[in-house]
Amino acid sequence: MLRTLHRALPFLATMLFVAPRAPIAAQEPVDLAAVSAIRDEGLNRSQAVEHLVWLADVYGPRLTGGEGIRQAADWAKKRFAEWGLQNIHEEPFAFGAGWMLDRFSAHMIAPQVMPIIGMPKSWTAGTGGPVEADVVLAPIDDEADFARFRGKLRGKIVLTQPARAVRMLEGRLVLRMTEDEIREAQSTPVRAPRAAGGNGSGGGASPFARARDLQRRAQEFYRTEGVVALVDRGSDSDESAGGSDLSWRAQRVDGGTIFVGSGGPRTGDQVGKELPAITIAVEQYNRMVRILERDVPVRMELDVRVRFLPETEPRGFNLIAEIPGTDPALKDEVVMLGAHFDSHHGSTGATDNATG
Repeated sequence: MLRTLHRALPFLATMLFVAPRAPIAAQEPVDLAAVSAIRDEGLNRSQAVEHLVWLADVYGPRLTGGEGIRQAADWAKKRFAEWGLQNIHEEPFAFGAGWMLDRFSAHMIAPQVMPIIGMPKSWTAGTGGPVEADVVLAPIDDEADFARFRGKLRGKIVLTQPARAVRMLEGRLVLRMTEDEIREAQSTPVRAPRAAGGNGSGGGASPFARARDLQRRAQEFYRTEGVVALVDRGSDSDESAGGSDLSWRAQRVDGGTIFVGSGGPRTGDQVGKELPAITIAVEQYNRMVRILERDVPVRMELDVRVRFLPETEPRGFNLIAEIPGTDPALKDEVVMLGAHFDSHHGSTGATDNATG
């Protein structure tokens, strides 16, 4: 769906806050009967939870270009028709190859058996069935690491990050804004001016660009060295921001929760050629690191089965429906509401975007 509404919320909130300051004479009379009818509908006949079950439980993962978002779109179009909306249609756009996860399982099988919580990264390749391999810790953080690991990784499953500390739950866990934070959200974020060269570093590549280039070269290195699969534990931080450019943060409860991203391209000649890449629960990852640091061999079994869906016709689409107006004086005006309809393959869509 369109991405309009959720990006406009801070602006709308500001407008709603400011509006009461207008002169009373400028306000339209309040239709109390309409307000009462809306309140009664929301409190007594709300379908929000029912819709949430369909868009989170039944059709939760809705990765653009895949089969899940097609199932969800068919469901949504039926609901639109039931509600009497008109001109229900899709507007396609080129997106790239779709990607589907058909099966995943992972176990540490030595020195003991440990079922692993994890999820493959989207648009990475599969293993072609169950595979077993020794695990090595081989993060690449600088140029010297390429030489240090060259010739030592063939046939291995590689842990690509060091262990990360798992704090006790001592920070803010619930994203409930204070009055000061609400005022901050209503303000325009102040950004530091960029230095000459447009990268904020006074010329040359920015730290972000250098890290991205190192990551790209590391992926190519692992592939040419004959690595079986790559395993990480997600972000280096257990914090999440309260919103775009806001200063307040909350601690993530991530001991058994994974935060998985994309691992490969959906366009170009590299589609389907990236190594199988899996993000697993941080403490299970840490356990394997600690075992390896004591020179005890670790072995894993992986089964990652995926499908790439070629873009023989556009795989992206916007889902559109209309509520025709009834006032002839406003026939040329449009009120647009929307949000993005897709969600990530590792989610149920409950926060992104079924609840919105």
